[in-house]
Amino acid sequence: MRRFWPSLLAFGLVILTLGPIGHYWQLSFGGPDLIVIALWALTWFFGLSAGWRFALTAGILIDLAMFSSFGIWTGILALQVLLLNWLRSRVLAISSLTHALLALLSSSLAVIGIAALIYQGFALTNSVVVIVANLGLGVLVYYVIATQGRLFQRWAGRRLG
Repeated sequence: MRRFWPSLLAFGLVILTLGPIGHYWQLSFGGPDLIVIALWALTWFFGLSAGWRFALTAGILIDLAMFSSFGIWTGILALQVLLLNWLRSRVLAISSLTHALLALLSSSLAVIGIAALIYQGFALTNSVVVIVANLGLGVLVYYVIATQGRLFQRWAGRRLG
């Protein structure tokens, strides 16, 4: 069961965001992207394998639900996992809130930028609202995971930023 929980989370979030109540979650001018936040949290806190499981499951489900070329969202989420893993392993510290939010910001910008290139449309107001909502919810997710997983005690020897 431990291996399947990222896929089950992806299944639930795709149903929540694209299902019958998904349009109530998004405001008319944007809102938090739960798929991006969950993928960031899984890759940042639980490692590459949890991120891959979530990205592939969510990407395939989104591709099946959307009426666009198959594989676009699987590719976007896979690139997001690669970016987050590179930032996590080579550039940023996992224990720092500032670094975690920089990773979430870069991940959100990458998803918005790639989607804007593919779909040839960009809405500045919507993008800013999505990024701010992602960062706000990211702070909450960071502290919930770090306190529930007792990660602060594990990181006690490192400097928190």
